[in-house]
Amino acid sequence: MRALLVTTFITLFAAAADAQVTGYAVAGPAGAMGFVDSRSFTFHAAGGGEVFLGRYFTAGGEGGLFDRLITVSANAAIHASGEEGIVPFLTAGYTRLGVSDGEGGANAWNIGAGGDAWLSRHAGIRFELCDHIRPDHRGSTHYWSARVGIAFR
Repeated sequence: MRALLVTTFITLFAAAADAQVTGYAVAGPAGAMGFVDSRSFTFHAAGGGEVFLGRYFTAGGEGGLFDRLITVSANAAIHASGEEGIVPFLTAGYTRLGVSDGEGGANAWNIGAGGDAWLSRHAGIRFELCDHIRPDHRGSTHYWSARVGIAFR
């Protein structure tokens, strides 16, 4: 819930301050492996946004669905320079994994890498590899995904 509030706050006030805001919607194949879960194949869909805090650094958030898990993330990212062509990025942050059928939630870390391929000044294609790592004293579980979608600014 905190991640969702922080994301909303940053997005609303960044727009008022004329900061560069990037939004996206992505989806793709996913899976899980580890102590808690071992899905060989499932699906991950998410949407989010990020605000540039400088030339290369962003803060943002994301909400999504990973099979039956609801995910809410707060992230920081570093982007390569450039506003045209393919702009690669690395991202990391905190994720709250909530089970939609009432079983409770779990804390996780996330890391990812990808790129935004800008086709015009305001629209592009985003591709990303992402791993949500749920630590557990019995062994960690990795929820991975390969996602592609749209990006806009």
